[in-house]
Amino acid sequence: SFSASTTQSGMAFTLTGSETASGTSASLAMSYALNDTVTITADTDQVAGAESVQTVGASTTLNGVSVSIESANNSTWDVDLGYTVGGFALTYGVDETDGWTATATAALGGGATFQAGVDSEDSSYAGVSFAF
Repeated sequence: SFSASTTQSGMAFTLTGSETASGTSASLAMSYALNDTVTITADTDQVAGAESVQTVGASTTLNGVSVSIESANNSTWDVDLGYTVGGFALTYGVDETDGWTATATAALGGGATFQAGVDSEDSSYAGVSFAF
């Protein structure tokens, strides 16, 4: 496998590849920081034995609100929304299958974090994690 990357004037390029028994896989990705709040991305992936997939996207964050969109030539897309204030965050994501997830995270202090979430498949969870 191999990987090479470079950053020039707010534009980053990454080339990766690997050789397996099923063939060669490669990816070329580019991101451009349009300004302090907006980033544009594009990539092409060629997985061994499959057609290549080209993806374009954009993301922005302003005053704690984040929006990220991405679309590919294989009819897939994602939209992610978020809001962060202090140690509290809300996120919501949806894709072309109408599959969605919603999460809430709160920093409790002392390395403890509470997280809860639900999704379009009627799954839900809640828990506390600790990091020392």
